[in-house]
Amino acid sequence: MDTAQRAEFISDYAKVVIAAWHEPDFNSRLQGDPAAVLASFGLTTQPRATFNIVRQPSGGGDIDIQVNAWERGEHSGEYTLFLPPSEQSVHSAQLDTQDLEELRARRGGGVAQAADVTVCCSCCPCCCCT
Repeated sequence: MDTAQRAEFISDYAKVVIAAWHEPDFNSRLQGDPAAVLASFGLTTQPRATFNIVRQPSGGGDIDIQVNAWERGEHSGEYTLFLPPSEQSVHSAQLDTQDLEELRARRGGGVAQAADVTVCCSCCPCCCCT
């Protein structure tokens, strides 16, 4: 994948993850016809592809793992799709002012104004943390 294709893949993949978290019938549709469902999000696959949907991914949320798995699928026809469970991905925590300042510093700026802020961290590139 070149840089533009990678960015497009990540954007499309993020939409798939969001749908898996928020659309009640998404997972059953994905199980029934993964190629068609993924294509509806812009993720086209090889004809007669097979799919391995991993719902408990490891790897600490590294998007490169998903990109590399998808690239392997482009060559082999065997695609792996990592779908983190929403309860893992939307844990929130109450941060105090010091925590917010540290987060602001790591993010390279921004405003840390309240001690009662909910922050989401996920392996999905759609989240503000990535």
